[in-house]
Amino acid sequence: MKDICKQIILASASPRRRELLRKENFDFIAEPSNVEENNASENFVEAAIANALAKARDISRKHPDRVVLGADTIVVLDGILYGKPKDLQNAKEMLMRLQGRTHSVFTAIAIVLKSQNIEKASFCQSLVS
Repeated sequence: MKDICKQIILASASPRRRELLRKENFDFIAEPSNVEENNASENFVEAAIANALAKARDISRKHPDRVVLGADTIVVLDGILYGKPKDLQNAKEMLMRLQGRTHSVFTAIAIVLKSQNIEKASFCQSLVS
């Protein structure tokens, strides 16, 4: 098992996630998943976990003997889910709506090791003002 955990694969293109792993001295490579995020669920926790698992499973199919880390973050204000902004203008509009208003941020992580049928997921919720 030690060799398997030697280097993990981050199923993400997020510069922030890469920065966090580097900061904690993880040995990793990034291989972004092209899985379409599904934010149709009214249960935001389930949506975030499902997305994180889908990303990790996608990359794990290509690397079944490697530990793959998937993650997803969902922002919710007044019961409305805000996905990834489509462009810079959309990002500015989203930030203006959120500014000065308490909103929830749900972040889910998933670890998949396909060769050993291991799948673990967890989440946290933060309130941001």
